[in-house]
Amino acid sequence: MALAPAFCASPSERLVSPKYLIWTPCLRSRARLHTAGVSVSVRRCPSVYRVRASTEALDEPEQDSLAAEFMRHVNASKQTWPHEKKRPTALMPPNTVVEVQMDSLMRNDWPEEDSGVRTAFHFSMPAKVDEILGGQVPESVYAARAWSATERYLSFPEFSALLRDPMYAPLINCLDWKIASPVVFHGPGDSRALQCVTVSFESQKGATTYRAYTFCLQKVKQGAYRDCWMVVGVRLGDYANV
Repeated sequence: MALAPAFCASPSERLVSPKYLIWTPCLRSRARLHTAGVSVSVRRCPSVYRVRASTEALDEPEQDSLAAEFMRHVNASKQTWPHEKKRPTALMPPNTVVEVQMDSLMRNDWPEEDSGVRTAFHFSMPAKVDEILGGQVPESVYAARAWSATERYLSFPEFSALLRDPMYAPLINCLDWKIASPVVFHGPGDSRALQCVTVSFESQKGATTYRAYTFCLQKVKQGAYRDCWMVVGVRLGDYANV
């Protein structure tokens, strides 16, 4: 049983600090949060989690007020539970790698600023990936492959700037996204994969607009990331349904 992430950074809002939150994993579609007498049930629907709360066990006015404030925040922001500290593992198939990144980018600043971009950064192929033998590479010297067509490796600030380019910017804090193709394997030993997603976002004129993006993934052959699927590029358009 692991502690849930904090929903507020303010120490005064102790009701929703890690000290008071306990995350009890259940099935993928359900989870339960217990916090100072507040019972929160989370159910997965196609795009967001629906949250229902009960504060019947709260007696103190202060706790009741904080619980109500917490639930107003969750319901108003329509946030999903974050993919906290997600990193590539050999247990993740290509479609899960795509899902983790898209869910994180859709809630880019949840639970912290630029959490979504940072998740995408960690799932992009590192420089000299086959030479990484173990442990975590310090982020100060870590470089990940750019999503653009050219094979180049970027630091996190450079990667973050790239994702704010007009070509990729609609992915960040998009309105919604959905899978637009099955995973298509290719290459020697099916070591490469493609999957297309459709993203809806608000244009500068306020209209809902749609774009297709194709994730290009590759399985690492050796080193600390052996058998992990990692992103080597994201192309504008559908290249999986061809």
